[in-house]
Amino acid sequence: MVNLNRSHPASNQPMGAVRVKVKLINAIDEALVSREMLNPNMLRVYETEALVDTGAVRTLLPMSVVQQLGLRIRGQQIAQYANGSEESIGLTEPVISGKSERRFPPIRTFQDN
Repeated sequence: MVNLNRSHPASNQPMGAVRVKVKLINAIDEALVSREMLNPNMLRVYETEALVDTGAVRTLLPMSVVQQLGLRIRGQQIAQYANGSEESIGLTEPVISGKSERRFPPIRTFQDN
């Protein structure tokens, strides 16, 4: 149970993880479909349940999902984690969330274990 009463923090109670069903769409494929330059059956889509991080400023995807969506790695960036460690990660082409039709900025990637 998550305590939403800010006047009495529940430091000894576990926080609840928020997960939502998401539908990710290759934005370039979607643009080509809308211009009738790609058959809608060829649109690359990935559906899954995702963990919501309210403090995140970017979306993080495993390389297996990046490959399934056919996203190209456009560059590299250094990611800084909460524990202070750093890692070079890839930035992809844009992705569309099918749930809200919100366009996300380039996506960060990580290696699957």
